Amino acid sequence: MKNECTEYRTVREIKTQARNPNRKTVIFDDGSFIGISEKIFFSNSVHVGDELSIDKIEELTYSEQKQKLRNYALKLLSYRMRSRAELKQRLLQKDFPDVDVEQLLSDFERKNYLNDAEFAFAFSRDKVKNKGIGPLALKSELFPFKLNAEMVENTVAKIYSEYPIDSLLESHIKKRKIKKNTHLLGSEKNRLLQFLYRKGFSWDDISRLMQKHNIS
Repeated sequence: MKNECTEYRTVREIKTQARNPNRKTVIFDDGSFIGISEKIFFSNSVHVGDELSIDKIEELTYSEQKQKLRNYALKLLSYRMRSRAELKQRLLQKDFPDVDVEQLLSDFERKNYLNDAEFAFAFSRDKVKNKGIGPLALKSELFPFKLNAEMVENTVAKIYSEYPIDSLLESHIKKRKIKKNTHLLGSEKNRLLQFLYRKGFSWDDISRLMQKHNIS
């Protein structure tokens, strides 16, 4: 039974959008309209001639907004893995409501669409494998993703057990055509030390390797 105190609008026409066949435009008798995805449209079983309350129309609009949020988040994740904090920031930049974003992120974590530990390791492996960076640089690269400190430390330990620091340092030195048992000029040695430090290796690691290969 209709509530006589509630305002209703009659569905006058339903059109498939020309530019997006997966969306419908629902036009009401007063000339107003809403655009919704086919998923929302069919799950709510809207037909021409239906009388929808304002509350129902707002519910459809809200469901559509949440669907847009979900679709945009999945689109971002389809490009590459992301941390929870990074994905949240991107979604809030699109002016999606904070409460809806938080609910979606929690849902994604339950379904393992989002996993900060897996993200951190995959991101770190890519950086170390392709750029040969050391722990200091890697921690700096991970900082913007707002991962907890323990996760960062565990990731760094795991990565450099797979890609040992000495092996990375030796690779950089080899690329610079510096051999073992070599005495470098002051300026040449300084350039090497500064290069390795900029790559993210600590002075202790650099010094240990220099001594190991008798490079002075």
